[in-house]
Amino acid sequence: MFPGKWYDETVVGERFGTSVTLSSEWTIVEKLDKPKHQGGICVLRCTAKNQHGDVVLEADGKILISSRPASRASGA
Repeated sequence: MFPGKWYDETVVGERFGTSVTLSSEWTIVEKLDKPKHQGGICVLRCTAKNQHGDVVLEADGKILISSRPASRASGA
């Protein structure tokens, strides 16, 4: 989950972090609108580097994010 954001608030190129056994940063590289699901899919790319700055892992993933409810989107 992408905490604190609605789908319409995300932008391609935006970064966010997550913490597991290894800390990494993900970048949104594409957005796919999914009106039937009231939101969209953010396509993510992650690159992890070791202590020397060498890339040791690259991964892509997708997450479904809800759109802001209509009452909140209009500022009501």
